[in-house]
Amino acid sequence: MTLEGAVIDLSGAFEYGQGYVALSRVRAFSGLFLLGINRRALEVHPEILSADGSFKEASRGAEVTFGKLSQKEQTTMEQNFIRACGGKVEKMPLKQKTAPTGKTFSVETIRQKYKNAYRPWLSEEDAQLKKMFEQKLSTKEMVEALGRQPGSIRSRLELKGFIPKTPKT
Repeated sequence: MTLEGAVIDLSGAFEYGQGYVALSRVRAFSGLFLLGINRRALEVHPEILSADGSFKEASRGAEVTFGKLSQKEQTTMEQNFIRACGGKVEKMPLKQKTAPTGKTFSVETIRQKYKNAYRPWLSEEDAQLKKMFEQKLSTKEMVEALGRQPGSIRSRLELKGFIPKTPKT
């Protein structure tokens, strides 16, 4: 069923999210007319908000935990998860990567010098980076404190808007 050209009146919505459900069925906005709306139509149920907060907190904890894993530990966990879900894991060399230059490199070798290389940035690291930037610490000092490569530090400072983006050549 297509609701293109539909007229929807949400002013009589009486359940949490009832308007969201109605609008989620719309396939195209052309010709859609919204005659009315009330607060309840798009309101989220308090129990759902509470559960969402718990999910977000658990996700932050998992992010910290997984951020501390070595590449090998993370790969093992991912493969075990795939198998537990009934999937198959093909044997592939995971250590070697190819840089844009065509050179092959090992993440584990790079992590001997930069312990957090190629790991996702955690919110705590972003806060630490901001503080170090505001204290005018050198890139070298940031590299040592965060265990990141100099290019990663520069890229993150650009992404967060602390320094201007480097023009691409």
